[in-house]
Amino acid sequence: MSLIYQYLPFYVDIEHKLNQLELLPKTQLPDSFDSILQTITNLEKQVNEALVYIPAYDERKYRQSLKELSATYTVKKSQLTPKSKFSFKSRRGKPTEKPKASEDQAKPTQLAPANKAQANYTFADQNGSYLNLDSSVNNADSQSKDCLLHNLRNCIVNLVSETPLTALLIDTLENCVVLCGPLAGSLIAHRVKNCVLVIACHQFRLHESTNLEIYLHATSHPIIEDSTQLRFGRYNLDYVNMFSEVEDFNWLKKSESPNWTLIPDISVPASWPLEQPANMKTTLLELLPAKFNDA
Repeated sequence: MSLIYQYLPFYVDIEHKLNQLELLPKTQLPDSFDSILQTITNLEKQVNEALVYIPAYDERKYRQSLKELSATYTVKKSQLTPKSKFSFKSRRGKPTEKPKASEDQAKPTQLAPANKAQANYTFADQNGSYLNLDSSVNNADSQSKDCLLHNLRNCIVNLVSETPLTALLIDTLENCVVLCGPLAGSLIAHRVKNCVLVIACHQFRLHESTNLEIYLHATSHPIIEDSTQLRFGRYNLDYVNMFSEVEDFNWLKKSESPNWTLIPDISVPASWPLEQPANMKTTLLELLPAKFNDA
């Protein structure tokens, strides 16, 4: 199905929901904002997955409309859920009982149920745990390979897997280390504090976060918004590599096959020609196996 037939209904629905936010009771606003954010995230994922076949003009158009939706979302959330104002009072004053509303505000923000249902792997409300995909809450009804990290503190999250995840959504992490193998799509993170992220992805977006070390491999420009004290480094996560465990179907004896050998580490090229070299012949002579150099 063409992307536009999937995209337009969602886009119109988000616009309508954004315009209706002022009419909702305040108690419904958190779930409504979470639902809208999840829909925007899904649209971003659809666009990223369609990059292989949509024209560059259409890609720019979709990205611009997503940027406008995200900006409207940010403005609406700022207007309708303003941050609490704090004041300092004398310690000698008689302590007063905290109103019930303040206790409710202190509770961790809950994602809308629909958001959790759309993720195939979910880690939520954990403190001091070592988490991997085997320990996640697995949604058997979901056909996606998306992962949700929500409200985690003092955790190590290991998402390295032989089967790549499609996308990773992070909301409210503190004092955590997240290790993630290559994502087929996007990482979108909100409210991450004092964490280390080791991520390889197509698109990286970070919102409302601070004091992070990010070891990143991204195939598009990383985007940050309302975030400070960030340090970026090169992605260096190693994987199980069976390059030396070759099985030769033409050599069934227990002795080593005469058809292949290992390249010594000292002979591995330090770099590869990712751009056109100044001298093609010299570069090929340096890189090609010796017996092919005269071809």
